[in-house]
Amino acid sequence: MKGQMSLGSLASIGLVFVLATVVLSIGTDIVDDIRQDACTTYDATLDTCNDTAVSYSYNISDEGIQGTESLGNWLPTIATVAGAAIIITVISRGFGR
Repeated sequence: MKGQMSLGSLASIGLVFVLATVVLSIGTDIVDDIRQDACTTYDATLDTCNDTAVSYSYNISDEGIQGTESLGNWLPTIATVAGAAIIITVISRGFGR
């Protein structure tokens, strides 16, 4: 039927969610490495840079980390919506609609 989600597309929904999570976590790790490399006196225990003149790449990578963290905060909401869509699809298929 046109316009309805098939049960075969449920696996692709899960796969996209897992891939988005992996990309966000790897991307955050890469940007964190860039941030640490930009600072010559990075203190890992305090997660701060002790340079008096912090470079542009340190500042912009810090903004990138904050952006990916805020996007990552939406993952539970996205998972809830995807789960609800899966449940609604299964229930509607059960009633033969």
